[in-house]
Order: sequence, then C-alpha cells, then structure tokens
Amino acid sequence: MLIECHSCEAVVDAKELCTNDAESQFITDIAVGLYQCPSCHTSLVGIKAGEESYPPKVERVWPEPKNKFHESIPTAVRKSLENAKRCYDAKVYSATAVMCGKAIEFIVSDKTNISNLFQGLKELKAKEIIDARLYEWSEALRKERNIGAHAIETEINRQDANDILDFAVAICEYVYVLTDKYNAYLSRKENSEKQST
Repeated sequence: MLIECHSCEAVVDAKELCTNDAESQFITDIAVGLYQCPSCHTSLVGIKAGEESYPPKVERVWPEPKNKFHESIPTAVRKSLENAKRCYDAKVYSATAVMCGKAIEFIVSDKTNISNLFQGLKELKAKEIIDARLYEWSEALRKERNIGAHAIETEINRQDANDILDFAVAICEYVYVLTDKYNAYLSRKENSEKQST
C-alpha cells in the first residue's frame, strides 16, 4: 500500500498492519488503516476513500501531513503553499522558494492594489497587516524567491528552503487565520461585557 512516510520524506510501499471493516461503517466507502514504513518502521495511519487505484494508495492522516493548510487561507494562497510543499518533498528547493513567493504575492494582491512584491510588502507593513518581524521574514522570502526564479548560479539548499516554507506558512496563518481568530475573540469579549452591564 503506497503512503507518504513523514520520516523518510518519500512515498513508500508500506506494510498494512490492520484496517477497519469498511462495510460496517456508516460511511461505507472509507477505510482507515494502520501501516508501517518498510524502511524506518514508523507507524502511519491512512485513509482510503472511493475508487480503488493501482497501485493502491492511501492518504496519510497521522502524523498529520504538513501540507494541510487552514481553510481560512484563500484557495490561491493555499494552493501555492501546497505546491511549495510538494516541491520541497521532491527536493526541488528553488521551486519551493518560487512557490512560497507566489503565495506571498497573492497576499499582496489580496490586501493591497500593488503588483510589485517589494512595494506590496512595504504596504502590508504600513497598513499593519503584518508587523516588523513578519516583514523581515517576508523580505527574506522575497530574496530567496528571486534566487530561485532568476538565471543565477546561486542554489537554494534544503535548510533554506525549509525555513522559507515555514516563514511563508507563518505569514499566511498570521494574516488569514490568527488575525480572524483574534478579531472574533475581541468581538466575543465585547459582547460579553455589554451583556454583563
């Protein structure tokens, strides 16, 4: 059974240890299984849904895949992050940086009327959509994106690509997830205080 091993960072032909009886479930087309990586012997939980594929493949749900991004993040931004993670998993680190840059470009496009990434990031900071630290992260990301996108001899290594991907995810979650959560929190507190007076 093919499943992605988070430890090996590869799709492996895992040993199936056990699965639920799909016919006894309320949702009859979903099977949950426990698998073991043949290389590192890590335990993995995966689900198989719908039509059979060949070779058989399951989607890993535990440990939770890193490329599952919050639904509050707009589709275009989320797809760019997912593509960046796929590039990273494939060890194409320049493309990882480029896709991370694309995710941030979508944020700039969404939150400002500026098409230039350099100017757009300044505008995000000026509007306090991102703070000084996130601005520094986004500038580092922009520079790595430029290295990945242009015909220069400098290469992006694995660690830099990993850091850039983490920065991109953090920026996206701050702008679209945490900001909304904080605003909802403030609104609840305000309503609670009004009701108590």
